[in-house]
Amino acid sequence: MAGATSTARPQTGARSSSTRPIMADIQFAALACGADPFKIVQLQWHASPCEDVVEKMGLSWGESKKKFEAYLEEVKAGKIEYLYNPELALSA
Repeated sequence: MAGATSTARPQTGARSSSTRPIMADIQFAALACGADPFKIVQLQWHASPCEDVVEKMGLSWGESKKKFEAYLEEVKAGKIEYLYNPELALSA
């Protein structure tokens, strides 16, 4: 077809020197909306590395990790932050 652009893909079986991040589309969307990579999106549980894609999205993986580790220390000390407040729920 004249004028068509090609979107070349690696051949089947071809290996890349870097590992591609694997995450659910909703996790990617949450990151795009500014959700915390650890507290909300919970990327620390992924087997594939997500650090590079988080950095490319303008979020600091290192800073987010430090904040999450500090949060975990607060939880260990009994200072639990609940992300859901049932008192704010709308009643039918």
